[in-house]
Amino acid sequence: MKISSEHAGVIFTLASAMLFAVGPIIIKLAYQVQLSNWQFLSLQYLWSVALLLPLYLLGRSKHPEQPMTKGKLGSLALQGSIGAFGGAAFLFTGYQYIGAAVGTVIFYTYPAFVALGARIFFRERLGKTHFICLFLTFIGVLLTIDLQSFGQGDVSLKGVLLIFASTLCYAFFSLYGERNLKLSSPLEVTFFTQMFALLTCLIIKPPYFLFQGVSKHALFLGFAMAFLTSVCSYLLLFKGISLIGASKSAVIGTFQIPFAIFLAMVVLKEHLTLSQFIGASLILGGIIYLYAGKNHDDRHGFRQDSC
Repeated sequence: MKISSEHAGVIFTLASAMLFAVGPIIIKLAYQVQLSNWQFLSLQYLWSVALLLPLYLLGRSKHPEQPMTKGKLGSLALQGSIGAFGGAAFLFTGYQYIGAAVGTVIFYTYPAFVALGARIFFRERLGKTHFICLFLTFIGVLLTIDLQSFGQGDVSLKGVLLIFASTLCYAFFSLYGERNLKLSSPLEVTFFTQMFALLTCLIIKPPYFLFQGVSKHALFLGFAMAFLTSVCSYLLLFKGISLIGASKSAVIGTFQIPFAIFLAMVVLKEHLTLSQFIGASLILGGIIYLYAGKNHDDRHGFRQDSC
């Protein structure tokens, strides 16, 4: 039985979400072995480029693509430095001040920002479905950060703000990625975004710590982070985006939330309060409602009502 491109895109995106869910757990484990956020970020990008370079060169030799123009290279540089590097830098730093489960819930408000970005940059019309999604997401975030105990336990203002900054960068990454995929393959986009993220990291803070010696455990965690979340998950995500678009991929990717919460509870022994579980459910439900509402309008042949 042949799988449709729509179903294949969903499968690729779900697989990507499951791999991304491992990321916060690996970051927390890296902090437990005394790696700083910047050291771990450097290790991740070094491993990512080392793994992707032979794949890219092999794919390039078998399937020559369009020549790399200055315009295309500039677009990939922008996506890599702002979207990939900015998103990861803020996320890694944010997880120093916030629990993996709570941070993941807040991070996955980004599909709402993707919808807003599509309206601002691509002139897509926003209807009541979008605004209901945004409202549910906003309430969900308030419940997740648990205002009554804000600043205590796994939630801090600094952590929340850093995760939100990462969310905005990742929304840009998804929107710009859809544009770049029209000119490049998923492998090419993945390789160059990771390469420019690495170059940005090296320019801002050269990894001198490598000359002082790095433990095998730290190297393994860096490799695992790179292989699972920078190589495999990005390749799967870009393939999914190329088949079903950035908005749908962003929505399906929110299923990282239950995966990440489960892993945080099992591996890190973290627990969400009832309020935080309700908040996570509202965010997840709001994003699914947005996707369901858009599909309903598409089937009936009209666009969202403008608000």
